[in-house]
Amino acid sequence: MIERTEGTVSAPRRLDYLESLRGLAALMVVLHHHYMTAPFLQEVVRFTPLRFLINGRSSVIFFFVLSGFVIVYGILNGSRKFSYPNFVLRRLVRIYLPYVASGVIAIACYFLLQPRVLSDTAITFNEMWSQPLRDSTLAQFFLLAGTPAANTVNTVAWSLVYELRISLLLPFLYLLAVRFPWSLWAFVVVEVITNRFRWDPVPFHATDLVSNLDVTVHFVMPFVLGIFLAVWCSRAAIPDLDRTPMKAGLLLCAALGLLMIFRDEPASLGAAILMYVAIGSKRFQNILRWRALIALGMISYSLYLTHAIVLQVTVRAFHGVLPLWGALAISLVASFPVAILFYRFIERPTHRLSRWIGRPVTAGGHALPRSSTSPNPSKR
Repeated sequence: MIERTEGTVSAPRRLDYLESLRGLAALMVVLHHHYMTAPFLQEVVRFTPLRFLINGRSSVIFFFVLSGFVIVYGILNGSRKFSYPNFVLRRLVRIYLPYVASGVIAIACYFLLQPRVLSDTAITFNEMWSQPLRDSTLAQFFLLAGTPAANTVNTVAWSLVYELRISLLLPFLYLLAVRFPWSLWAFVVVEVITNRFRWDPVPFHATDLVSNLDVTVHFVMPFVLGIFLAVWCSRAAIPDLDRTPMKAGLLLCAALGLLMIFRDEPASLGAAILMYVAIGSKRFQNILRWRALIALGMISYSLYLTHAIVLQVTVRAFHGVLPLWGALAISLVASFPVAILFYRFIERPTHRLSRWIGRPVTAGGHALPRSSTSPNPSKR
């Protein structure tokens, strides 16, 4: 429940509505990949609210900010003592195991279809399965190498590499945010300046150890903004934006505008502002709690992991049989039932395993029941 005082709102313990934002971000990525398979009128789309169709990256940056927020928010508001080894194991179970399962499915589909380059589709489509899946490629994928070759197995792999790497550092970054916040703010400033001199200011991949470290450091910034937002929301009352709807509207427009920019710094700031508005506005929360949005949020990770596989299989299976737009329409519709099945049979069991791992154990070795007041800001 949200406790309100004059002009302020205390951050609630349960932030289930943020899952809806995750679901919407995943949907933006799905639409982006379908549009970029055969893009049209790009120059027109670029200057309209449909710009998200050519900018799926901002949704990934939103994932990073949200992950930084929910993990640290859970640490701050948890009812149990934090255990880092336990945290690492649970993250591996929840993120890596579904990642591996999606890779196995992608590999099976690849060998079943024996794909070739389709000349009537864009390079963004043909990059996945663009080369033979040799042992070295598969090893890079399963070892989270973050290389272009690893991304040919499943095109969304690149972001999950950094999601998992950096999320394991979040407890340490949280300690810095609490004890030495100036150090993380200094890091943000240095990163913004340094990124102006990178050969690629919007990196996706790495090719060696040095570039791997550099790209990983680059993606720490959105996580840091999420951390600061979590610390602030947990320790101080934030404005009650329902009392100032004009301010809420302006902030929402600013957030969406920043998320439209194809740069990681403004997208990170836009994501943080969007979450701030969601936490401070009960009206916005009521919208985000619509049943369809909650359901979308529930399957968001499964949708993210599987939609590119569905896209590849559908377009290739119907190539020459249906017009490309028809295959894309079928793929878009099919992405959701496939994600539901993946969630039910793969992702949800990892949630149960993760909760079992996280249960406190008595001296007699029996697991205690989980507290009903335990925060649940996010499934991931």
